[in-house]
Amino acid sequence: MIEHLNNYPQKFNILITSKCNLRCKHCYLNPKQTEMSIETFSDIVVFLDKINVKEVCIEGGEPLCHQKFDLICHSLSTLLCTKKIVTNATLLTDDSINLIDKTFDVVQVSIDGGTKAEYENIRGLNSFSNLIKGVELLSNIKNKVQINFVLTSLNYLNIDKLFSFAFSYGLYRFRFVLVVDFSRKIIPSEDIISCFILKVIELKKQYRNAEISFVFPEQSILPYTDLLLLNGISNYIGICYAATVYTVIDSDKTVYPCNFLTRKKPLFSFCCETFFHNWKMDDFLNNVRKNLQTNECIGCPANYDCL
Repeated sequence: MIEHLNNYPQKFNILITSKCNLRCKHCYLNPKQTEMSIETFSDIVVFLDKINVKEVCIEGGEPLCHQKFDLICHSLSTLLCTKKIVTNATLLTDDSINLIDKTFDVVQVSIDGGTKAEYENIRGLNSFSNLIKGVELLSNIKNKVQINFVLTSLNYLNIDKLFSFAFSYGLYRFRFVLVVDFSRKIIPSEDIISCFILKVIELKKQYRNAEISFVFPEQSILPYTDLLLLNGISNYIGICYAATVYTVIDSDKTVYPCNFLTRKKPLFSFCCETFFHNWKMDDFLNNVRKNLQTNECIGCPANYDCL
């Protein structure tokens, strides 16, 4: 099984641009101003089609900052797999929402606060009004939308207001992720994490048709597994799939083991002809597969299983 996975990544996260219109406090990417060319993206799509990839996730930066986002969507149209996009929704227009609806199966929208003040404390002043406009457009494709909420020490108090806000627009899917903060400045305490999980469980009882998942490390989520399942909440134990079933291609074609090590641990440059050789032979990837501890992964709360 592992040998098969080592030779066949099934999910690719493609960072089509490093440009972003926001500067979020929990963002783990070092800002650059690179943008993937349409030629490179098209080559990657052809490659992914040949290997029958299972899932592609388009990310940034903010994907809508790509100057040729329409051509990105056009290139993806022939690819037969699950297609996702991650967006902050603040740049959405009627045209882009139509493109997204035609191209993607899942639209993950980042909303990291239950109130205007909480949201803008993390994502920047005057960003909430643009979020409202984007969410209004997303309500037209609500069955594809999943709200992605990154839990930090700054935004745990008003989760009930996020549920109320989301449901007012017909949005009912939630994905809660514990922040990956290598600086350790905004990581919530275990008490905050515990209270947050219990609050979400109570909200699930109020909003019965909410679809909720947690992407938390094992030590945080394990005590609540039975309670979560009893209330119909799916949960992820903190398993890292880097180097086995997924990888990341940055806007400059650099391949990384996972999103959290983007711009921190470059592996090799993407090339259709050499990708599988590099994927199989790279020392860092092989160390991760063997569960050997690496300095780059220390402190990443998403990756307990690979340490």
